[in-house]
Amino acid sequence: EPELSINALAALTLAGRGAEALSVVDVDAALEAAEEAGLESHEVHYNAALAHESAGDLAAAREHLEAALERGTEALGADGRPPEEAADELARVRVNLAYLSLREGRGREEAMATFRGVLAADGAAVGLEARAVSANNLSAMRGDANLPDSLRELRASIGQNAEHKLTRAQLRAIRFNRCVLLLHMGKLDECGRALADLRREYGDTARGAAVEASLLLLRGSPE
Repeated sequence: EPELSINALAALTLAGRGAEALSVVDVDAALEAAEEAGLESHEVHYNAALAHESAGDLAAAREHLEAALERGTEALGADGRPPEEAADELARVRVNLAYLSLREGRGREEAMATFRGVLAADGAAVGLEARAVSANNLSAMRGDANLPDSLRELRASIGQNAEHKLTRAQLRAIRFNRCVLLLHMGKLDECGRALADLRREYGDTARGAAVEASLLLLRGSPE
């Protein structure tokens, strides 16, 4: 059944098990079955892209993201959606293409423009996932600059509804980035609570240890 393969790909990718998803789901067969069944193949391309990105295959991820954008635009246009509405609905695809360009070492200004555009748009139109990822990526690109803006955007974009739509890897990156922002802004108690939540959720990690060491130093207790 095409729905089973499609759902397995989506579920495993969302759980941060992209490599496993690719090992148990034949993506080409799932795409072919989706098209034959009249299902939205751009969703399959999008999930396949996230799975390949999780597995470290950026070239395959880009190929599927570009296909998702093309097929999605065609499908939404065929449904009678105006171009601007279709663009909003496909914002998460554009955001991930921009992020992929950053990982490939190019397109910094274009990526920033994409992320800012998503945050400036109507949240209901572009979707919670696109806004959350855009806020996180902009924060990371700014570094120590505009810390209050970065924290405000992250807080406005991340909530329970958004978290359910993010992959485990995306959510972990956003939560760690929020910890770093709190640390840099001197919100040490809040940073400590967020770090404790991260440890409970993800265990001991190198990034968590680095944040904790900085937190202890700023509190004046480096033991």
